[in-house]
Amino acid sequence: PVKATVVQLATYLQNYLTRANLVDNGTVEFWFTGDLDTPVLHVDVDRDTGPVVKHIIENRQNYFGKVVPVVSGEYTPREVADAFSKVTGVAMRLENRAPEELVNDDMRNMYKFFAYPEWLGNPDEIRQFNDRIGHEFSTPDTFWQTNGWKGPE
Repeated sequence: PVKATVVQLATYLQNYLTRANLVDNGTVEFWFTGDLDTPVLHVDVDRDTGPVVKHIIENRQNYFGKVVPVVSGEYTPREVADAFSKVTGVAMRLENRAPEELVNDDMRNMYKFFAYPEWLGNPDEIRQFNDRIGHEFSTPDTFWQTNGWKGPE
């Protein structure tokens, strides 16, 4: 038998970099499909994946045969977009894109998952796991501070 661990990533904070348009007077318009005020499990792939994988490798016997979620935190799309403006000083607005506007069924189904915080496991257990890692996970503020992005060109 193969001894393996599956690492499953939450919704990428990096996706906001590709879900943005530059509109009137330099305002950045972000879009999301779903309730803009419902918390969604997010991950900063660049900052938070490595420490989780390192922890798993260093403690591999505890994780064989398990699915391990990588989650930076639970944030609403509005919180992520507001943090962009707060950190960069660039005006923004957030739009709710209707599911039928998405390009295919795969994308529509992906957004349905985001509405259920349990899709990666019990949120309390995820927080407890993160506490054991010994890493300061990204918040929307740290995500925007560390990536240097100020909007689409």
